[in-house]
Amino acid sequence: MGQQHGAKDFAPLLVAMRNATKFGVDGDDVAKRAAVYEAYGTAFRDAWERNRSVVFGAEAINYTMKEDIDGDAIVQDLMGVSPRDAAVKSTESPRGKIAVMVAHRLPRVEHLVSLWHQLRRGSQPLSDFVVLDLINYGFMMNSLGLTAKFLEKGLPVVLINTEDATRRGLLATNVVACDVLGVPCNNATKTIRAAPDLAIFANKRANNEGMDLDRRWLGGIDDILNKFDCRFWHLLLTAELLEVLPLRRIFDSCGKGAQDVLFPFQALSRK
Repeated sequence: MGQQHGAKDFAPLLVAMRNATKFGVDGDDVAKRAAVYEAYGTAFRDAWERNRSVVFGAEAINYTMKEDIDGDAIVQDLMGVSPRDAAVKSTESPRGKIAVMVAHRLPRVEHLVSLWHQLRRGSQPLSDFVVLDLINYGFMMNSLGLTAKFLEKGLPVVLINTEDATRRGLLATNVVACDVLGVPCNNATKTIRAAPDLAIFANKRANNEGMDLDRRWLGGIDDILNKFDCRFWHLLLTAELLEVLPLRRIFDSCGKGAQDVLFPFQALSRK
């Protein structure tokens, strides 16, 4: 498929889908975008025809939740590059042959801090990022909204509670491999039997310079983010095509009035 991008091997496809220009993809060049679609689609089909599973992962899928981007078109294009029979349910898999996996990071404020590390300008303090910039990047944290979007399109979704995996000393990637893909594993430790040595890419920046909010502030921000997530509470708890690994804690803070919470990043900017 041409030049590889390490941990971001799928990034050019998502760049093409949102008509952006990056990784050698020109968003205004229709022919080049079509060539990107064809390259990935061919690779996916070749693997599928060899009876191989196709695991597709990219943070850029979050752009389906950005207000000025046609997220429905991105979902449609993703299905367009998938093997034609991948969405057909089978007796071998209750989810069908295709499933969307969404990582939901708890505590929610840790996701916010991670976003700050990734996107802040120079030594920008966290409080400044929350007030000035978060409203422009908050869509990247809307994992439950992303889940709802795929469910609306009739696609089965597996929602991974990454906090529970971490607390139990498990790799979230192994939870996906063992519980979703059906790779032979030790069920207690979620370790893959006869696993080859795999390179692990950590998209993480741990420099805490500029962390100017104490636990009380962070706890308050976490409460606001959790209340926003509660907007999806009733929809997700009744969704037939949704599987949560595991269910506990994601909606622990939800209750009466949860549906009335507004987009949280506007509320945070006013604090």
